[in-house]
Amino acid sequence: MRTSIRTFWCTFLFLWMPLLGAAQTLPPDAILPFNESGWSPGFVPGGAENLPEGPAAIAATRHAVFIADNVRDQLLILDRTGAPIGALPLSIPVADLQVDPSGRITLLSADHAHLLNLASDGSVLTDLSLPPSTVRGLATTPEGDVWTVHVSGQGSPAGTLPTGEHAAPLGRHGSLHGAGVLRDPRAGDVLLWNWNQPATLKGQGPTRVLSVETTRRLGLIRPIHMDRHGAVYILLETLSEHAPLEVTLEIRRIQPNGRASRVAWDVHPHAPSSASVAIDEEGTVYRYESRPEGMFFWRVDAHEWMEVQR
Repeated sequence: MRTSIRTFWCTFLFLWMPLLGAAQTLPPDAILPFNESGWSPGFVPGGAENLPEGPAAIAATRHAVFIADNVRDQLLILDRTGAPIGALPLSIPVADLQVDPSGRITLLSADHAHLLNLASDGSVLTDLSLPPSTVRGLATTPEGDVWTVHVSGQGSPAGTLPTGEHAAPLGRHGSLHGAGVLRDPRAGDVLLWNWNQPATLKGQGPTRVLSVETTRRLGLIRPIHMDRHGAVYILLETLSEHAPLEVTLEIRRIQPNGRASRVAWDVHPHAPSSASVAIDEEGTVYRYESRPEGMFFWRVDAHEWMEVQR
């Protein structure tokens, strides 16, 4: 049933995408009710002055999905369909996380001042204080080390300030590091360098340049992952032209042969998260949203990608 429903939606959207605009509206794979007993996510509705609060960040491996829940102070563990299979206690609010194949967990604190390494059972291995900087999130290098990524797009070993030599790493299978550059209101470039090459425009310059165009105003372009097949994944944020402002997030996937495809969705403001998308080493995309009905969970299957012209 799930496959037939999704096949219908994908066929409909493929035929009508030029008329409907940027976002797909696929049904979620799972909806997890909030604040129930057992392994369920937490949610605080918020009030006149406070935003709602819900799960804050997501990471994925080939076997499981991990979601940091700052409301119930837990790391919720889901299977690939979105069904809860366990939870670990959290001692700090979390802004981002990475999980390696051995089960080691790295957490960036919500105040971006601490980096915690946890064993697979949740016990704290190390607690590192970060120097004052503009840390945006975490990324994994080809060697499997977790680095901090900064607002500038530079990456650096945990606990150090960026030197300008590295852009953001693209994961264990990403033998590249890269950064996004806005070229005009509806276009941008992703600059990619080999891992052993400094991120500079001088001399050799980037190893590859991937150009991206959109039909709406482009607010963000950022390379976030490279899977084991060599496909590069780019996070895009596009904005509507007129009020009220509508924000759409998109993952653009570009294969080694240049073939491009996309998934996109409108951003719902119910409970903003700092990292709501994760991609595993096979290239499977997972995302979630906190809505009043519960935490919505999606796994993007192969037939749900829409081909696009770059």
